[in-house]
Amino acid sequence: MAVEKENVANARSASPSPSPAPAKAASAGEDQLPPELEGMSLIFTGLVDKKTKVVDLVASWMETFDESADDGLAALVNFVLHCTGSTILLSTTQVLTEDLDPLLAAIVKEFTHPTYPLVNPDLKKKVKFGPRLEAFWAELINLAANSLLPAEDVFATLLRWITAMSSCTVRAFRHTATITAYAIMAPLMGVAQAGLRQLSLAERQMLTFAKQATAAGSDGDDDDDDDDDDDSPTPMDEESAVGKRRSSRGSRNMASRIDMLKNRIATLKINVARAESFLKSLFSTIFVHRYRDSVGLLRAKSIAALGEWIAGYPKIFLEPSYLKYLGWTLSDKDANVRLAALKALRGLYDDSNAITALSSFTERFRGRILEMAKDSSVNVAVEALGTLSALLETSMLEQSDIDAVYFYISVENRKIRTEAAHFVRKHLFDIIIASQLLPGQSDDEVDKARVRGFVQFVLNFSYQAQNPVYIVDALFKHAPCLTAWPVMLDLLQEEPASNVDPGTHAAEQDLLVRVLAACARLATGGSVIPNEPAHVSASAAAAAAAAIRTTFLPRMTDLFALFAGKPPQLALLLELVEVMDLSDVAADDSLRDAFDACLAAAHKLLFASAEPEVFAQVAGLYGTLLAAAPQLTTKVENALAQDLYAMVESVDNARAGGSMPDPASAAGRDNLRTLALALQRAAAFATAHDLSLHDAAPLVDAAAAFIDVAVAALAAAADPASVADCYSPAALDAALRILFGHAAWARARVEEPLVALAAKESAGETVPEESILGVKTEVAAVLEAYAGLVRAVESLLLPSAAVKLGPTDYLPTLCTAVGVAVDAALLFAPRLGETALAPLATPLSTPLQADMVSFMEQLFEAYENAYADESVPDDVLGAVYDATDATLGALVRGFAFGGLDTAYAAHLVTHYQEHDRLFAPVIGGMVKRMVTRLSAAVAEPLIEALKFKLADAEEHAKLLPKGQTRRLTASDSLRAPIRRLATKLAADTKDAILVVQQIFALGIPAALADAPTNFALLDGLASFSSRLNADQKAEVLKFLEANFKALEKNLIFAKEDIDMYNKLRAKLGASVPPPAKPASAKAKAKKSNKTKRSSRKASHGKITIASLTEDHTSVVPVLGAKRKSKRARKSSNLSSDLLVTPPSKARKNSARTSPSSTTAPLTLEALDAPSPTPPVGDPAGGVGLPPADDDIVDDHADEDFAAPRRRRARRSLL
Repeated sequence: MAVEKENVANARSASPSPSPAPAKAASAGEDQLPPELEGMSLIFTGLVDKKTKVVDLVASWMETFDESADDGLAALVNFVLHCTGSTILLSTTQVLTEDLDPLLAAIVKEFTHPTYPLVNPDLKKKVKFGPRLEAFWAELINLAANSLLPAEDVFATLLRWITAMSSCTVRAFRHTATITAYAIMAPLMGVAQAGLRQLSLAERQMLTFAKQATAAGSDGDDDDDDDDDDDSPTPMDEESAVGKRRSSRGSRNMASRIDMLKNRIATLKINVARAESFLKSLFSTIFVHRYRDSVGLLRAKSIAALGEWIAGYPKIFLEPSYLKYLGWTLSDKDANVRLAALKALRGLYDDSNAITALSSFTERFRGRILEMAKDSSVNVAVEALGTLSALLETSMLEQSDIDAVYFYISVENRKIRTEAAHFVRKHLFDIIIASQLLPGQSDDEVDKARVRGFVQFVLNFSYQAQNPVYIVDALFKHAPCLTAWPVMLDLLQEEPASNVDPGTHAAEQDLLVRVLAACARLATGGSVIPNEPAHVSASAAAAAAAAIRTTFLPRMTDLFALFAGKPPQLALLLELVEVMDLSDVAADDSLRDAFDACLAAAHKLLFASAEPEVFAQVAGLYGTLLAAAPQLTTKVENALAQDLYAMVESVDNARAGGSMPDPASAAGRDNLRTLALALQRAAAFATAHDLSLHDAAPLVDAAAAFIDVAVAALAAAADPASVADCYSPAALDAALRILFGHAAWARARVEEPLVALAAKESAGETVPEESILGVKTEVAAVLEAYAGLVRAVESLLLPSAAVKLGPTDYLPTLCTAVGVAVDAALLFAPRLGETALAPLATPLSTPLQADMVSFMEQLFEAYENAYADESVPDDVLGAVYDATDATLGALVRGFAFGGLDTAYAAHLVTHYQEHDRLFAPVIGGMVKRMVTRLSAAVAEPLIEALKFKLADAEEHAKLLPKGQTRRLTASDSLRAPIRRLATKLAADTKDAILVVQQIFALGIPAALADAPTNFALLDGLASFSSRLNADQKAEVLKFLEANFKALEKNLIFAKEDIDMYNKLRAKLGASVPPPAKPASAKAKAKKSNKTKRSSRKASHGKITIASLTEDHTSVVPVLGAKRKSKRARKSSNLSSDLLVTPPSKARKNSARTSPSSTTAPLTLEALDAPSPTPPVGDPAGGVGLPPADDDIVDDHADEDFAAPRRRRARRSLL
């Protein structure tokens, strides 16, 4: 300790090293330096000033180094030290000391800064410190390499300081030193590369001069014909003597050049050797430890740097001993590290010169790269697919690997699908189909071969019914042949070849229709996937619409005949009519006849099919044509009226005499089926067209009557399945949608008069009585329509019926019922309350509230019973969950627009404390919409009602559907409501204190150990602090500081939460003290043992805490499902970021790796925090493994290549 104090005292009293020339320039503005930069290194103060050029700083330092190498070295060491955030200035003597450990330990002990330049958010706003730091070292190494490399001791001392800092326990030192080392290695490699080029040039020059010297030395001294020397020289001899003297001078000059080249070659070899030695030294002393650092950022930086080194200096780094680190970190628990490794590999595979050296590595880790295509991180999965695309060009992928990649072109995620499309395009179009093309083929023949090959590909690699649409969407931009409309038409009408199976040809034709419809939709600016925008310009879409009309409309009759008897394909052909440009159809007789044929085909298809998708397609066609082709309105309306008349006629025939058919007789059951089918056809039109304009009232009456008899039959039946043949869920749903559509269109007709009436009344104008009476008649009709709808919904929600409907296939029908009831009761009636027609606005919601409560109780109970029933399949249980979620969503929409008062809403939230943890996001959204109308009196019980979601995170996980991998935290649903509550209630001091008290009350449950939620609580407080006056801030601050200690006992805070707490105190006017000094190794070991003891008491499935460093605590909830099927357990791709080793297993793993890690002081090895275990070597050899003492705790035991003992340690979590 005495040594440490003496070192610190010397460091503080040491005078700064002699300043270089720019120091005067810096000192000229020294008075303007901020207080925190006083006494700092001149290089550092210049670097944080964006007005100072990096090249000037380097030139200034070089002048100092030329005057005194030691002073220059001291300037660099102080610069690195100040980049960590330390303010200590070392003397030259201290920098040159041999024993750095006591001095560095003293410096670290005095380090109290909570942040440092590389991560300081305030500094980032002023200057890009990180890039400037890297630019400084690059400029310095490039300009001063000739001085530093010969001064081997100076450079070695600098690297010794950097290495010592990189193994420091404080993150600021470790991070800064690591970035500095990597910033030095990059330009140092450039220097070495330049030296190698110069060395190669000098050696070639040496060889050339050597040849010239050999040729000159072979010439003789006597040019006479005789062999004797001449005693009396002739004129010729005199000329020869002159030539010899010139040749002698040339030989001496050449010898001098050769000597200079020899010296230059020797110097270059020495410099290159020293540079390579420094590179290897930095790698072995810094990278080997920091690629396993506890901080993911440093691991990612290390792997990214390694990729640059391998690509930039393959002479050293393109070897298995260095490549293995990329392979090991493909299994890192941090997604950014895995991403960095993949990016490095992708760049290497793109380099054709590196392919041979990568063959062994690829054989070893190819399987892992394939697995990463289904990584939990989308960015990692996309980069893995990009790496596989680069691998494809190297011919290192097997056919099974290619087939596995094909799957990803049909997934729902657009980024993954798009990246997989690049792979498929390369393999399918550039390799497979290209090899089948013959020389001299025309463009149409080439396009035909490509389209045929594409259809065969889609047919072979379709895993789901909707996948062809996803595949077309992904490859549409990569395959111009998909917009060759004449070619696709010829393929549709092509006869099968003699050697082709007719069934296969028919399947290809049917699939080609689906591909054609999707391509037409995309080419005309539409979208084939919900919620995904189109990427086609308006001009291109218009051109495509015209081309499709020109190509297909004249041939539609032939196509309808070709696919007669196949309703799905006929419906897809009608989609082509929807996207056509029909502006010129009315003026062309042939096109008009073709259009009439399409309408006739639509009518025939509507009544020949029993598929709801076909009904919707025909109804959508009419709607599109009415909106897009005004000149054809008469034709379309006539066709629509004809279809509706046929529906009414079929309903009348089924209801002979106006009564419902009797299901007791065979004829009655047939009539019921006919009626159900007619209702389903009508329902497809009810929401798109106003049935009342087409004399379709019998359809509405039939729908209401059908619901009444269906509910009665279901209530009386012992088993709902016994009457499902006559009263199917689809028919009930269709009847509801007819009633809803009828009411909605009736409401739409009175919207404009109501708006005008309300505007006049709000402006104080006198509304004539006749105007009120005119609107009153229309409103009465609307209320009558809604009354019928509400009666139907009430009958469906009766307990006797709901019990039968809930756990079966009828559940979507009930959800539809709730949705239409919300529309009826909550959206229309409040509008009347704003006008003089308020007396007519009978609260339609009143008779529904009790039924909704009863229905929702039974629905939640049915879900939990189904979950407990092992015989219920996972997919059925998931469907029940989604339907219940949708029902709650309908209620949320009602709360958003009013109609249900806030007291009832608060009652609903409170009533379902035992159930709605399943649907936290939906309830959270409901509360978020409600709080804008809440008062302080309602807020308190409402917040109390929300507490259960925070305390029951574990139960929430247990009740999730089996086989699903949803990961929800309480903060996801509470962050926005907390902010809304805070904003709403911060009107005066009393309400502000109420908000503080209630938000703190949310965190009191001891089961809550969720760092994101803690952050949400503090963030909610900070959201309204700026709205308070000085007195309010003082009172809130007083309460905050008084209660933080109590809160801290029950909550586990991450560093981000502490920062938010300090920022909140600063916003409230308090001074934020500096953080406490880092605890000693003994104290940290004691704290670690205490944490482990508390962790041992935690049971499996509860929240587990993983302490990464002394200043970073990661709290990760392990959400384990109650039961999973074997298939779900195998296919579940759990996020590696959410998996934490159970405490008991973690103890076993740590005992294997470092038995004394809990009591021994921190060392270089101890700092190498857990990161992925390197893959176990295969029997065939391959990349080597690290020594045993570098073994790392595995966080990816679910992967195939993980060590068996680690897989057993994690099996319970999977």
